[in-house]
Amino acid sequence: MFASPTARLGFKSPADFRRQDVLSEDGQVAAFQFTSLPPLSPNGKTPPWMELDARSVPAVARVRPAHALTLRSDGWHWEAVVKVIPPPRGEVEQVMLALPAGWETLTAKPEDIVDEVQTVSDGGSVRTRLIRLIAPQKSPFELILTSRFPVPLMAGKLSLPLPYFPQTDEREGIVSATVPEEFEVSGTVAGEPLQPPANRRSPITTVSGAWDRAAERVELNWPPHRPDIACTGRAEVTVFDTQTVVTQVLKFKTPGDGKPILLRGPAAAVGLKSVPEVYPVAVALGEWEFRPPAQTEFTLTLGYALRHPARPAAELPVGLFTPVRATRQETTARVWSAASGRRLSAFTGAGWRELPPEPAADRDILPTFTLTATGTPSLGVEWTEATDTGPSVVVDRALILAVLGEDGTAAVRGRFVLSRWPAGGIELAMPMDAVAVAYADGKRLTAQPGPSSPDASKRTMRLLLPASKPDRAVTLLDVRYARATRRDGLGARVLVPPAIRAATYRTATRWHVVTPAGSVSLFPDAGWLPNTRWGWNGIGVGPTAGVATADLERWLAAGTTADAEPAESWTVPDGGETTAAAQAAPAAVTVFLVPRVGWVAGVSAGAFLFGLLASRLRARWLGPLVALLGVGVAVGAAFAPQPAAQVIAAAQPGVVLLALMLLGSAAWRWYARRRIERLPSFRRSRGTTAAAPNLPSATGRSSRGPSAEVSLEPEVGSVR
Repeated sequence: MFASPTARLGFKSPADFRRQDVLSEDGQVAAFQFTSLPPLSPNGKTPPWMELDARSVPAVARVRPAHALTLRSDGWHWEAVVKVIPPPRGEVEQVMLALPAGWETLTAKPEDIVDEVQTVSDGGSVRTRLIRLIAPQKSPFELILTSRFPVPLMAGKLSLPLPYFPQTDEREGIVSATVPEEFEVSGTVAGEPLQPPANRRSPITTVSGAWDRAAERVELNWPPHRPDIACTGRAEVTVFDTQTVVTQVLKFKTPGDGKPILLRGPAAAVGLKSVPEVYPVAVALGEWEFRPPAQTEFTLTLGYALRHPARPAAELPVGLFTPVRATRQETTARVWSAASGRRLSAFTGAGWRELPPEPAADRDILPTFTLTATGTPSLGVEWTEATDTGPSVVVDRALILAVLGEDGTAAVRGRFVLSRWPAGGIELAMPMDAVAVAYADGKRLTAQPGPSSPDASKRTMRLLLPASKPDRAVTLLDVRYARATRRDGLGARVLVPPAIRAATYRTATRWHVVTPAGSVSLFPDAGWLPNTRWGWNGIGVGPTAGVATADLERWLAAGTTADAEPAESWTVPDGGETTAAAQAAPAAVTVFLVPRVGWVAGVSAGAFLFGLLASRLRARWLGPLVALLGVGVAVGAAFAPQPAAQVIAAAQPGVVLLALMLLGSAAWRWYARRRIERLPSFRRSRGTTAAAPNLPSATGRSSRGPSAEVSLEPEVGSVR
């Protein structure tokens, strides 16, 4: 049984007819096998062997396109694999394609089938292209067509018309859309959504769907991918006079893919430090990024400063860092006031809610504001001139310990017992080259830069101290640093102690200085009030510290609390010379270090020569000389008591040697006179003679006037 190419047959046969498989290229041949014919009807008519249903069908080719859309930087790229099925007993010489407006140059492959692409019409909303084949095709074949639809990469949404095939039978098709990983895609065709793959992942970059009809238009959406990033942030904001210091801790929960995270923060951040390290992307726009570890949970710590304008403004912006693509973010900020002469009056920024003051474990004072917000909205604070600058700094007791090294270095430790201080902290002045470490009641403090010092050789730093509490009325401030001491033209060393600016000292500042062994320390400053006691030093009686280190420690700790362990041990080297003194307030001290052997030898030699010369003067000059010496000693003890004591101690060997020499000389004269008086050839007689004139003696001394003389007369019978 045969049919024409334009006819489609349907068969309805009796049960005894069985259809056989027949090889046919166009499927228009059918064969049946039967064992017996249908029986005759009672009226003698032959029943029909088979009923045929013949319908006319158009003689056109069928197409099955598979549209693949890929988003790139220059737009959507279309690649369609089209299966073309020639009509029954027919052939295909060309395929017509309609390109909606917006699509650019069309290419067709493969080269062994496609001859050329001709333009039929190039105007209006639809352009027609004719794809000519090299040879007519009677069997099904595939065409690969490509084109491009320009669209901005960040457009995010598009209603895209698809190319179609007029003059063909297009009954089914497949549509798929793919975007880069930084986007996620969704779409619909004729109201039916495109589905992601079964093994979906985040983000969804590919969707597809199949239809039993032609796909004319696809609605696409490709917003930037926002991974499921949850961020909980805490910010510590401390407002100083010239800058605002921010410490921010961001805790992330991410898919753990290790992809870079983009941050947006203040473009004017100064001294930015972070763990892990962040890298600038567009600093002018305030954009940084960092590559997190391949973990689902991790922490980012940021520290930076924001400088205040030269002319203080009523409102100060506070820039915080925030992840750009975070899906959920909660931020808590505590704002602390450390400005002198100003106070924080209010906070600005929509979205912030004020909470009750939340204390910090490392600070004993409460923050000015405790704020929370969903996300990270802009934050600012308002500050005004304070009508009451608060209490001044009151120092009950102060102890400065300085240890001088043989290499010229000096380790300085200053401890201050404070009974009153402002909530904004105190300012500490110290040498420019000193790197100080500060403790308050044994807890290490974080120093912040202070205002510029009028002295170019010094710098200031600000320390935030714990608030005064009933169980802690005072605070022990411990400041330590080591530096190389500078020397002036005479070789003197200058000790510069840490000093609290604008402080009132209730008692004199105690000093305890330890110098290297084998040297003598001289402190010529008039304000240096030594505390000395005299004791045996090996070669004589000399001055030493009048108070022991343990006594100074007890004096300093009187009235303080012992609720904290010492911050670090501070060892004082054994040996050397110790000097204790007092000052009205901590100030720079000049000290001369002289070798002990040379000092003692020089001073003793001077004392010996002075005494020797004085012993040779006439009697009338001895009184004025002794009086002048006493006045010099009194003046030296009044204006430079410590060097005067060192001179007296060093002069002792020379004085002792002078005394021994004078005593020896007197003893020799007495012995010589006695020997003369005891000569055996003379007898002694005592009588009174007239006063002799005052004649100079051989020694240059005048006669003493009338006196009893012993005359030596030769004895009778003596040999002449």
